[in-house]
Amino acid sequence: MVYFAYGFPSSFRLESEAEVGGQDPEALGKADTPGDVSTTRLVSMGWPDKTDDDVAVLVTTRTVQVWSGGQSRVKLGESNVPLHTGDQLAKALCCGEKSRVAVVSEQGSLMVFEYRSGDVMEWSVELESPLHAYEIVLVHQELLVQTDGASEEGVVDICGDGDVFAVVFPSGDFQTYDWFGRLIHRHSPLENNSLIRYLKEFGVSAMSSIVCVDYCAARRLVAMGFDNGIVLLVHTVLDEDMMGENMGQRGLYKVVYVPKKKEDGGACILSFHPKGQYLAVGVHAADVVLVHLAHVFEMKGDNDVSGKNVDDVMHQAIAADVGLESKVLSLTGWGHRRKELGKVSSLAWSPDGKVLAVGNRIRGLTVWTTRGCKILCTIPSTYRDTALLGGMSPRLLETSFSSSPNVPTPRMESKESPAVRKKTEDTDVGAIGDDGVVYMIWSVDGGHLLVHEAGSDVFHDLTFAHCCDSHVIRTSNAPFCRSTTRLPDSGVANFFLIGSDRLLLITPSAHLSSEPGRKDGEKDVPDLVVQHVRVPQQYLDTGFSLKLASLNPSGTDIVVSGSQGACVYHVLQKKWRVFGDVTQDKAIHAWHLGWIHDDILVICATVQGARNSRLPNSKAALYYFPKHYLDASSLLGFTELDDIPILFDCSNGRLSLLFKSGKVQVMNHRVESTRDHQNNVHSLDVEVEYEFETEERLRTPLQSMTVMNKSNNHGLWCVILSESGDLWCLDLETKEYIALADNIDYFWVPHLCDEKRQDVFPRNIEIPWWTYGEGGMKLWFDTQMLDSGEHFSDGDPELGFDPEVLPIGVSLEEVSIVGLMHRVHRKYTYFSGGVSTEFTPLPESQPVLACMLRRLLRKDRFKDALALADMYSHRPHFSRSLEWLLFTALDANENQQIKNGLDKNDAGSDLLKSAELLSHFPQSAELVVSVARKTEAELWPPLFQASGSPITLSENLLRDGALENAACCLLIINEVFGQSEASSMALKILKSALSVSQYTLSADLLRFLAPDQDIEAHQETTRKSNVQANSDKGPGYLGWLWQLVAPTEAPTGNKMPIENSTGIDDTTEDIGMERTLHESWKISTDDPKYLDPPIDAWRTLARQAWRLLDSGNIKELAVFDKAMKGLFGGLSALFKTTKSLHPTSLGHTTPSSSMIASALFVVSNELASAQNELELIPDLLQSLLDSGNINYAIALAIVANEHAVTTKFCAENKKVWESLATLIANDVHLCAFTSVLQSAALPHSLARTFTI
Repeated sequence: MVYFAYGFPSSFRLESEAEVGGQDPEALGKADTPGDVSTTRLVSMGWPDKTDDDVAVLVTTRTVQVWSGGQSRVKLGESNVPLHTGDQLAKALCCGEKSRVAVVSEQGSLMVFEYRSGDVMEWSVELESPLHAYEIVLVHQELLVQTDGASEEGVVDICGDGDVFAVVFPSGDFQTYDWFGRLIHRHSPLENNSLIRYLKEFGVSAMSSIVCVDYCAARRLVAMGFDNGIVLLVHTVLDEDMMGENMGQRGLYKVVYVPKKKEDGGACILSFHPKGQYLAVGVHAADVVLVHLAHVFEMKGDNDVSGKNVDDVMHQAIAADVGLESKVLSLTGWGHRRKELGKVSSLAWSPDGKVLAVGNRIRGLTVWTTRGCKILCTIPSTYRDTALLGGMSPRLLETSFSSSPNVPTPRMESKESPAVRKKTEDTDVGAIGDDGVVYMIWSVDGGHLLVHEAGSDVFHDLTFAHCCDSHVIRTSNAPFCRSTTRLPDSGVANFFLIGSDRLLLITPSAHLSSEPGRKDGEKDVPDLVVQHVRVPQQYLDTGFSLKLASLNPSGTDIVVSGSQGACVYHVLQKKWRVFGDVTQDKAIHAWHLGWIHDDILVICATVQGARNSRLPNSKAALYYFPKHYLDASSLLGFTELDDIPILFDCSNGRLSLLFKSGKVQVMNHRVESTRDHQNNVHSLDVEVEYEFETEERLRTPLQSMTVMNKSNNHGLWCVILSESGDLWCLDLETKEYIALADNIDYFWVPHLCDEKRQDVFPRNIEIPWWTYGEGGMKLWFDTQMLDSGEHFSDGDPELGFDPEVLPIGVSLEEVSIVGLMHRVHRKYTYFSGGVSTEFTPLPESQPVLACMLRRLLRKDRFKDALALADMYSHRPHFSRSLEWLLFTALDANENQQIKNGLDKNDAGSDLLKSAELLSHFPQSAELVVSVARKTEAELWPPLFQASGSPITLSENLLRDGALENAACCLLIINEVFGQSEASSMALKILKSALSVSQYTLSADLLRFLAPDQDIEAHQETTRKSNVQANSDKGPGYLGWLWQLVAPTEAPTGNKMPIENSTGIDDTTEDIGMERTLHESWKISTDDPKYLDPPIDAWRTLARQAWRLLDSGNIKELAVFDKAMKGLFGGLSALFKTTKSLHPTSLGHTTPSSSMIASALFVVSNELASAQNELELIPDLLQSLLDSGNINYAIALAIVANEHAVTTKFCAENKKVWESLATLIANDVHLCAFTSVLQSAALPHSLARTFTI
């Protein structure tokens, strides 16, 4: 399982105000200095997993504390450590088996404490469950003395297991104690002559010292980091002593890390994987190196080497002493500098070892998977390195995950340094991780992460939800809707996360479209959303925290279980069902959960103490309940088991169990009777279908398993995944094992019966298996696995490893991979004066339909590919998948042609097949143009050879009304066929754009048709540059295109004074229009035909402008004016240069009281319903005044109450103004403007008073 943080973290003080004793709160926020005991900080934390109560043990610089680990975080006990003046605790280790804590002070005092549960604590408020006070007792105390009698150099660390612990000194001395404080022995492995000679090769001398150490009880390994940066791994030999005197004497040692560069820094902290699979090495350069220990010191048979011949042991060890794989976890790829992060100061593995939490000393808290996927980071990214994609083309933007490192992530915080952040009396202003991390610890179930920061007396509690290991490829319970582009609005949840007290459902956003304020079709609505569903408090009072959950095949019901009992959530009705009898609920301790079909719930549980009920007691059994009624009286079946299975899987009506002994049972279930009117199942028949023993090689720790039908429906597969990542497939008919792959983390297989399969996939097309591991996602087909065991996914960029999105499942609704990434939101809190941090899991959907289509096309199965594409043609991401298919085929065409010895400008077979597939769908022309926009001009010849002429594409788009996409073809046409063809097509698009009032596009087309000399030079140098699909640096729909042809001095807005953008003024009205445009556009050419297209466009635009003015369509004219701003003088120049061609222009340019009154009537009615256009009126007024269209200009000035304009006109045209005032005063519709006209006739000072 993998963990994702959610919600707001809680913060708790290590000491109350009374305990602080009146200290200055400012002092509590300062960093500690050696010998300063006035500040309380954490030294160590422990969350024991082998105790009766869920508690956390915290060791500060002067106290040992016990806190509750349940729903409420409460201090249950505290003991002050007896220390000398100026001394404070430095290191500590907690043992849950013995309920003991060993601590060492800076002055060398060793103490062992025992914590004991006491009486129930009384509280003024009612808690969810009773809490017991803890007594902390000092068991042992002594002063540490090394073998050489010196103790001034301090202690490196304390490490150990449930039997003993060892105090490690910098000199390499190990002093081993039992948990009662009795000294067992003193020894130094570095005294071994063979080891000394070995270490000399790595620069370790007698003067070297150990700076960090860690111990792995699972594999009996000790890791030691030296001051020169190297890390030594030693295998302990004796079973009776953890640190035996012969440790390292038999050649079981190896240097597993050596700094490659000086700037990398040496090891400063070490942490073993809980099962010993990895060693995490934190270095001073802020990185973490994961060393894979799968085969280190691997022996033939068991690892017990006691009593064996020393030479044989050394030979076996050296044979396995090969180079170890390692992976570097670094934030430098996201734009963070190492000096801003500081050295790695804390490492914490999750209980199951799936993720690693990393804390840096200066700033930063990060959670990584072992594959290097960053699933949490408290520092916002500045950018992401494209190299993180492992070779994926930087042009592949739109169809990859939104978190792809190619796409910049906006910063979510200010750039203020943590050092200058102010602090308040209660809370640090900086968010979590901003002041550096000192220590971290996970809870036993992985639902909480306790974090302590530097210079703070508080610790933070981060809540995490985990994803269950589900192997089912999810499908919707509703059939595909061929007439809609929305997801089926069935309300089901195909994926979910489990929190300590809630479920986080991942559902399509279309399911939330009925919520207030949400509109269908909003572009900012994500494909998937997360809904928080809290479990009823009545269940949490006894069942906290949640540990298990299972979703039924239809996605309508989810069963959850915590420490006891179970309850069911109905997704559609949004209701919970719990056991009606509390005693039954308390008697059930669930180990596994599952579903038999959609209505029957199966619980693998231990039931004890269920008196006076039909619920039978058993140490291990299967209990079957109908989902509609949870009670012993409705128990459908009961199957007792020999033992609790270690692996459990329910799929397609079959139940698969794997026991510790290696026995596998596969049970088949059949419903014997029909359902009654309450939809209740009456009886259930259970039979064991298969039972066998696994081979010895599969007796290693296993992670998961499932049973599924073969693709030909003849027999069953049993798919098994080991914890080491080995994926096996067992034919249950022949008992033949097939080793599929290694380094696998998760897998998903289809579980579909015949009647459901035809609804989600064509019958003659295999549904692939999916795996996630090293390198990302891979597709598998069982027919290929039988032959060669090869998968089909090499070279598919959509399946590559993503460093921020972790796949959690596969959905056939979209043939997409569903993944999760994190988002950190920082908000300033007014009352606390600090920054609160909110963690949000963000689901992402990556369509991979293109990958399936690509496979079918390469196998010459065109009809099958067409059938598959047609089945998904009405899905939301279908166009995106087709575009990606064509784009990747074009991107790979050049290499394929060169490899085959052909011309790279010719279209290869893959490109031709992809283009032919697109041609069967109406959006093909639009997709081809979109692909052309995202590629260099050098790739256009093979693209249009496969897809058809760009002129034909543009005409088809123009016919379909896709004007923006048709306009996008203009640069392509200009490049391939020349300027004449491009200009002719641009004029056609311009006329169509004006007919549908797309004025921004019309203005862009004019700019394309009439570039000046500077633009032409810019166009020639940038034509071959890569144009990204989502660029919008220029104005309007064709912003990506105009960065090739737009003037560089006005890249945005194009706002420039009219007199500076054109040479047109009042004196040019009598000059011929061609000459005027020639001069204003500064075009020097000997070919008069060069001016024909721009003049035709200018005249076409002018006809539209005069038509709008004649009809009084002021709102559209205002939008038209905005679009023309900065283009060759704008609307005013358009009117000036063409008024001689329009006879009606005299009616607009000659002052007339009747024309003004008529215009005033039109304008007032037009603007009465205007909203967004009102802000454009001042600019339109200026354009009308500049162009001499005085009548409509004065009408606009009256409506807008522009006193300066009306006063000037009144002074120059008194008779017209007086006549206008008379007309308005006598008109019932316009008399409201009388005051405006009267104020214009008064002096300015009196006019203001009159108007008021």
